[in-house]
Amino acid sequence: MSGFLFAPVFLPYQQPLENGAEGDVLSIVGGQRAWAPGGGGGGGVGTYATSEPAAGIHNNFAIGAGVGRYDIDTTLGNVELTGIVAGTDGQLLIVTNIGANILQLDSLNAGSLSANRMRLPGNMVLVQNNAQLLCYYGDSVNKWCQA
Repeated sequence: MSGFLFAPVFLPYQQPLENGAEGDVLSIVGGQRAWAPGGGGGGGVGTYATSEPAAGIHNNFAIGAGVGRYDIDTTLGNVELTGIVAGTDGQLLIVTNIGANILQLDSLNAGSLSANRMRLPGNMVLVQNNAQLLCYYGDSVNKWCQA
């Protein structure tokens, strides 16, 4: 005899949870599993966006609210960002260069407003298919920082 006469039962039993909408995250609400909207601040990686900016220097680069993954196409030439419009405290942002030219993220460049600047160890050069994870520290630093 094997020792088990019946299949194990796991308590408490819950019905299977249907899939949530794209971008939703699984969370616990009132002790029960539930889907909640993902993205934006609070440490979540939000929605996806992309653009193909003109070659040159871009101050206070606007990516849109709640964006967490941003692809920059540098096909038109080298792109330099002196700052990214301020996010929400704890917002994560993955910036990826999807073009053949250089994408440069400047550290503390005065070309952008103070709250939009990036506090990096130095200017970061991203070649094609390279990415950088940034986090917005809005509590005291008020800058994008390398995550």
